[in-house]
Amino acid sequence: MLFLDKQDVVLAWLPVDINGAAQTGDYVSLENHNHVAFHFVSAVGTATDDPIITTFQADTGAGGNAKALSHVTSPSKVWKKQAATNLESVTEWTDASGDSTTNSWDENDTSAEQVLHLVIEFDAADLDADNGFRFIRGDVAAVSNAQLTAAWYVLSEPRFARAPDAKITPLT
Repeated sequence: MLFLDKQDVVLAWLPVDINGAAQTGDYVSLENHNHVAFHFVSAVGTATDDPIITTFQADTGAGGNAKALSHVTSPSKVWKKQAATNLESVTEWTDASGDSTTNSWDENDTSAEQVLHLVIEFDAADLDADNGFRFIRGDVAAVSNAQLTAAWYVLSEPRFARAPDAKITPLT
């Protein structure tokens, strides 16, 4: 079985410098998947100019009735790998839930001046499904100095496994 038979990968945004330019990810649907992991990566930037990641839920792919999507911190669904120059020797994920406040992640320490790979995970049950919320989005706020970032979503636990060329788009 192929990786893409059971997962789907959707870019939130391509690699971009967030110096003065916040990035807003696309909304992805959990209608056909039970789990999503929002991945955020950043290169070495300027000390104290830490990126702030915020997550939202909505009831339409256009962001209808958008509201905060709180990070699950017990048990943790917020993880990071972080190092001074590269992640080649970082073998384990570290619990990063202590840096989450409601729907925002802000390390306020060393995330700007180090390489960072952050993952924030959600189950479909974490959304306000009773009120029709099935879309999620991840954003990053602008910073004041050069900071190269990229982000993507990995949707998993599909309701129906499909071949990569027969997937239902999660962007609708």
